[in-house]
Amino acid sequence: MGSESFKLTPTPTVELKPWERFTQRSAVLSEDRLHRHILRREWSEDWIDALVIGLNPSVADEERPDPTVQAMSEILNHNGVGDMRVVNLYDFITPYPEELARLDFPHRDKADEWIRRGVAESGYVIFAWGALADTKWSLEQRGRAKRRAAEVVELVTGLLADRVEECRRPLCFTHTKNGQPGHPLYLKRTTTLRVF
Repeated sequence: MGSESFKLTPTPTVELKPWERFTQRSAVLSEDRLHRHILRREWSEDWIDALVIGLNPSVADEERPDPTVQAMSEILNHNGVGDMRVVNLYDFITPYPEELARLDFPHRDKADEWIRRGVAESGYVIFAWGALADTKWSLEQRGRAKRRAAEVVELVTGLLADRVEECRRPLCFTHTKNGQPGHPLYLKRTTTLRVF
């Protein structure tokens, strides 16, 4: 884990909120719409693109935003990103992390498939799943979530190994006290990305 800041270029000069000017909105969901495999928002095709890996999808879909997607797009806009893809450790859609525990952390092979695909299609990879310490989770459930996160770190690190130096290391918005990549929702929109 690193603590060094990592500023992408160019620094945007447009003050509009990115979600007010998305040029592309898309999402791939399961047929029953219970799982979101990937979400994409683009607001500048001239800037770098990034893949964000979160814990699980909330309610954002091909049309509807949610507060986390809005926060991520603002922070990434500040860092020179103009195209964002979002995948997750778990692809089950719920705004309540305790639902993941209640459903015994539904991990599907599709989540890894979309992580691989997202990494292949994106310039930078940003981890953003939060502390994995929900107070409604048991110690065993927290351990399971942390093991899943470690699997994804290993998977992504392997996929990035052959890239140019600048794109080789995963990034994050911030670090939590327990060393996990911080969730972007309550961060300042001027947060500078850092090396995970």
